[in-house]
Amino acid sequence: LPAELHPLVRALPPEHETSITSVARYLRDGEPDPFLRVKALHDYVADRIAYDAPLLALPTHRWPSQEAQHVFRTRKGVCEGYARLLVALGRAAGAEIVYLAGDARDEAGGISG
Repeated sequence: LPAELHPLVRALPPEHETSITSVARYLRDGEPDPFLRVKALHDYVADRIAYDAPLLALPTHRWPSQEAQHVFRTRKGVCEGYARLLVALGRAAGAEIVYLAGDARDEAGGISG
């Protein structure tokens, strides 16, 4: 696929960005192809959520919630928040998207969190 936003995400009217359900329904109703619908959901998260890099410097017990509603409302999150929001959008759009936890490796190959 071309590395560009799904057209529905680019043209999403502000009145459809009031809730996770509203966004999901707009994208579901506008994209009949299930594969491209998931791309639209992905593109929404990737485009609308800022990666909260400064948060990574804090101890994890001081992080704000990474639950879907919080990330949607604040428009900020880290990997967990992106994933949880995508799962919630998928659920609301009727797409099966699952959350998987894992560890990241640093440039030297060690596990860094």
